[in-house]
Amino acid sequence: MATLNKAEAALSKPFKPSATELTVHSKRNRQALENQLRDAAKQDGKAGKKQKEPLQFEHKLLLGHVSMLTAMTSAVVGAKQGFEKPRSYILTADRDEHIRVSRGIPQAHIVEGFCLGHTQFVSSLCLPKPNLLVSGGGDDFLLVWHWLDCELVKKIDLRETVERINKETSESAEDLSVAVTGIWTVSTPPHSHIFVAIEGLAALLCLDVGLLERPETTSPESIPLKGNALDVTVQENGVVISIDNNHRPNSKTGLREDIVSRLQAFQYDGKSWVPDDERQNVLDALDDDTHSVEATAHRDLLYHTESLRKRASDEQGD
Repeated sequence: MATLNKAEAALSKPFKPSATELTVHSKRNRQALENQLRDAAKQDGKAGKKQKEPLQFEHKLLLGHVSMLTAMTSAVVGAKQGFEKPRSYILTADRDEHIRVSRGIPQAHIVEGFCLGHTQFVSSLCLPKPNLLVSGGGDDFLLVWHWLDCELVKKIDLRETVERINKETSESAEDLSVAVTGIWTVSTPPHSHIFVAIEGLAALLCLDVGLLERPETTSPESIPLKGNALDVTVQENGVVISIDNNHRPNSKTGLREDIVSRLQAFQYDGKSWVPDDERQNVLDALDDDTHSVEATAHRDLLYHTESLRKRASDEQGD
């Protein structure tokens, strides 16, 4: 009851945005702040308006960004990294190209530093090693960081590989912007890889974790798929990949005429990733090949990462 009373008391106070004109970074954010202040003034002038019901559970703000939060991961750093006892961290990314390194709970309000190097939104974060961060989003590249020191280690080009795959596998290739929808670590001892999915691309990009910290140029390999990559689930000695079986490969608008399974299985043979026929037979038996979603709704449901990209009007006045 004490928690509910606190929540009700908070609702009775006039709304005051946590952001100010000194903390916002773009024209869109300033417009949003002005709208919030204008709406708050209207609410204060309306007597007897029904208040929003308070949340029925205990809650508190851990940390905040001044832009839309787009990705998050956490890490625990032990004594071998130079600390006397384990220390936890929260790594967050936003639409304004920032990656922030904060302390873990209960000190999440303490900001240790920022990993700055992206020029577009950051949509995916991955920790293939405790001290190593891989980030991607709307840029034509991945960035590799020693995140504890906020130090950029490597920049890995994606554009060349995406264009090559698009040209080789599409009869009528669409122009694909690079928008990273996911980065996953897949461990198959003694090897470890990261998989990268690009929105609207019928392939997964693959990188050996051992090459991420080396100074020489690294180009990702590709694993061709029967449809655009959506998600990855790591299983013992392999992976299962969810694909879009509604649209043509490498297209977010054109519908396909053939029917394929919505899941594909791969395993690592010690040298490369190859189809896992045994697991695939099981997956095919479970797939009912149902196309139950209307095409436009399906597209809007699956392909939304690119919408994080700022328009020219968003940058005016920065």
